[in-house]
Amino acid sequence: MGGVRELMRCVIPKYSGFCFDVGATVKAAYSYTDGSTYMYGEIVNNPAIINDLQSKGLKLIHNLDDMPKKDGLKVLIRAHGVPEAVINDIIRRGYKVIDKTCPNVKRVQNIVAKASGRGLDVIIAGTPNHPEVIGILGWSKTKTIIIQDLEQAKAIIPNTIFTPNGVCMVAQTTHNRKEYEEIKEYCATVIPNIEFHDTVCDATEKRQGEVRRLAKSCDGVIVAGGRISSNVTKLYEIASEYCRNVQHVESAKEVDLLKLDGVNSLMVVGGASTPDSSVDEIVAAVKKFCSVRNIPFEAEYLRDKAGSDNNEAPWGSAGADSPFPGLYAEKSTWQLPDLFPYAVTPAGAAAVKVMKDFVISASSAEGRPGEKVTVDISVENNPGIAGFVFNIVYSSGALEFVAAEGSMLTDDVTAGNFEISESLRSLRALWVSSKAIINDGVLYSVTFKIKDDAPEGELPLVLSYNNGNISSLCLDTLYPKLTHGVVTVYNSVLGDINCDGKIDIKDRILLTRYIAGDITLSPSRFRLADLNRDGMIDSIDAAMLDQLILSQA
Repeated sequence: MGGVRELMRCVIPKYSGFCFDVGATVKAAYSYTDGSTYMYGEIVNNPAIINDLQSKGLKLIHNLDDMPKKDGLKVLIRAHGVPEAVINDIIRRGYKVIDKTCPNVKRVQNIVAKASGRGLDVIIAGTPNHPEVIGILGWSKTKTIIIQDLEQAKAIIPNTIFTPNGVCMVAQTTHNRKEYEEIKEYCATVIPNIEFHDTVCDATEKRQGEVRRLAKSCDGVIVAGGRISSNVTKLYEIASEYCRNVQHVESAKEVDLLKLDGVNSLMVVGGASTPDSSVDEIVAAVKKFCSVRNIPFEAEYLRDKAGSDNNEAPWGSAGADSPFPGLYAEKSTWQLPDLFPYAVTPAGAAAVKVMKDFVISASSAEGRPGEKVTVDISVENNPGIAGFVFNIVYSSGALEFVAAEGSMLTDDVTAGNFEISESLRSLRALWVSSKAIINDGVLYSVTFKIKDDAPEGELPLVLSYNNGNISSLCLDTLYPKLTHGVVTVYNSVLGDINCDGKIDIKDRILLTRYIAGDITLSPSRFRLADLNRDGMIDSIDAAMLDQLILSQA
């Protein structure tokens, strides 16, 4: 037993728990628990989440042959993605594809598919048997090798004959950033014609960097997450480089509390597929352990604290003692806002703090005249919002505002509403509270109806500051970077590429000729041919079009 200590300090990093995309995938999965949806492999590498989803009706398969042969079934694609052949097989069997592949993973798949299409060989830096790597591998049609670390690169690459066309190198999105840089540096010296793509996702890099920084000053580290989770394993490995006392657990029950004897400074961190509740349960177990031993315990949440008070900053309600100014000094840059030409620039912009990491963004949506679409107004790298005023500028001639719902705003609201200004074709979003939000995520979900006479094309959704007035963000005059969205209107039916009112072999011929490189398509016809909405026209779209043609025969 260790001696009596004055205090055990437990720190929970800012970048801990669900990343934004995994959180969105899990949230979506809970909307498909009616018994007609099958997830193809575990959507995330977290047993607790998978077990809970299964208990609520979402079914798990690892082989399409395990699905019953009946109409109306759906297949949910995991966040790690799957090979192209699996998508094609799902469509061929007549099931509906619900693709929840992480956007960062989808980007890697697209890079590999395009590089392979140009005749390049591919190198993937990653874990060979990981589902994400298997999925990426399945989008390449040329020679592809998987390299796990520098030692393996030195053993395999000199003995591999690559095509003279060149080589494309990508990394698994959760790969160790430091290892990937080492592999890239080596490959640049031995492969004369190689292109590198930076595909380690931002959320992964931030988590690894923070664990690397904090582990240096900790006596103990507990990494929470699934045992087969790549991003969790990487966090464990990085923490072990700097701390001798590191545990990898899936739940609070697995924590070896006796290893905490003698620990004065502890870090508890969750991987990108670990819910905040798992981390909080571990912190509670450690707190109880300290209480039994009469050791004072202090938890410092650098991340958003979960629980009933998850909207309140860890330093309490916004007030005079808020540490915002110091936070600004570390994260801010002085520059003018990057806005669309017709967005309003704030008064005194030359002296405005624009925080390059602090972002409020509008998502994009698509639909046809008469349909309703919903766009999300989200915040990223939130320093702590106690209020805001900004405009959403939209095309009132083509879009009609229906409703807005705040998804993570506190109930303690001093003022909060949406005001419509048809003359200015904008919505004015106003929210002020005595409690600060520190979460990243969706502030508002805004629903529009596409008017019946709306033209086909893209309608911009522009976020702007409120007519030059100070935006009420936190306690200071802060201006986040604003990222704008688009509502895309389709008058024609998807698949009707020649716009003749029918989906038939003529459309299939156009799609085939485009894929072969014989013709080009205008932007509007490209959208009609891109049936799965991934920004590419490929064999997946061809398979989906074949299914549409058969269904109308």
